[in-house]
Amino acid sequence: MEPFRSPDQRRLYDNSYPVVEDSKLSYEKLQKYQLANHQPENEVEITLSNPLIKDSLLKYVVYSINGKDKTGTFEAYRRYKDFEALRTLLIRHWPGCVIPKIPPKQTLGNLEGDFIEQRRKLLEAFLVRVANTSYLHQSEEFHMFLRGPNEYHKAIANFRRPTYDQLAATYQSIFPSFAEFQVTDSIQKELEEAFKYFQQGQITLEIFHGKSKMCVDYFGYYKNELFGMFQGLKGINSQYLESKNEIQFDLLESKENPYGELLDWIRVEILDMGGMVEAFKKKKEYERIKEKIAERIDEERKKLLNLQLDKKTVMQILVRKPKEYYTDKISKTIQDLETELRSINTINNIIAGRLMQIEIPRFRKSKTVVYESVIRNLTSSSSNQLEFIIAQTRKVEESLN
Repeated sequence: MEPFRSPDQRRLYDNSYPVVEDSKLSYEKLQKYQLANHQPENEVEITLSNPLIKDSLLKYVVYSINGKDKTGTFEAYRRYKDFEALRTLLIRHWPGCVIPKIPPKQTLGNLEGDFIEQRRKLLEAFLVRVANTSYLHQSEEFHMFLRGPNEYHKAIANFRRPTYDQLAATYQSIFPSFAEFQVTDSIQKELEEAFKYFQQGQITLEIFHGKSKMCVDYFGYYKNELFGMFQGLKGINSQYLESKNEIQFDLLESKENPYGELLDWIRVEILDMGGMVEAFKKKKEYERIKEKIAERIDEERKKLLNLQLDKKTVMQILVRKPKEYYTDKISKTIQDLETELRSINTINNIIAGRLMQIEIPRFRKSKTVVYESVIRNLTSSSSNQLEFIIAQTRKVEESLN
């Protein structure tokens, strides 16, 4: 069922991803195209480059962040620990919003060149997505990440976890079109089905990652052995076809690994899919919190009823306070809990509305665009590889004539 959208939301959705006709568009351009925000006025340029190994008590890598937004240019130096701290803050201040994951922490081999470059690509993809999501880019925690002092993970010590009331007010202000959204039974069912869909997608991507990694590794071995075979044929030809011209082979090393881009793509997809699953889990967490607070309200109301019936607890009898004292105290507790419950319900409804009408449609459409282009690039590079091998074998055949 097509979710309801206001005219503004419909235009936003329909024009987000024009058709990509250039099948040779590089993966990095596709990634930035996919992650770019749907509001052109918020377009941000950002890159992560120049990883440097710092020698302290423990060695670590520092990355250079450079870019430009409406405020101006920015430059910062951040380590992996800073990215961890940023994402923790974003999840805390924007619960239920889709925050892409960052690559997991690794202790061994984290200073090797290939690993550093792989991590750089994934961290840059994370930054591009966050920087081009308007409410995240404008947040204090991200602004400080781009323009704040060094050692971000220490500098944010004063950031406090927002209360439910503060979160509800923020969400109503930032996402006003979902302020009145209500989760019906049918919407709840659709969300449950979508959650299962993305959970299964996460498993499928993990399995495919293993296959892609094997193809990348085996291709390197195959490439070297194939070149060795052709070089061997040159020696054999000199023995069996002494009167023939020597075979001149092209260097297979000049050919790129056709599975490399596929592996880069799948690694980013796993992290993005993980962010989507995490958003659903956060919504479920708020549902559990709602249930617990509702149970507490019922318990407090029972206490109030017992007081009205002159049924005091043992503690109330021992303390010897007047009934009005306990009545006022319990009434205040109920009032506070009801206020908290309304805030949590508001947050939960806005999370659900954005998942249904913004995040899920956007995710599926953007991923389809990039997937189709990556597959076209894979088939093209694989065809070129086969054509290269055919050309070499024809040279062998020609030497027989």
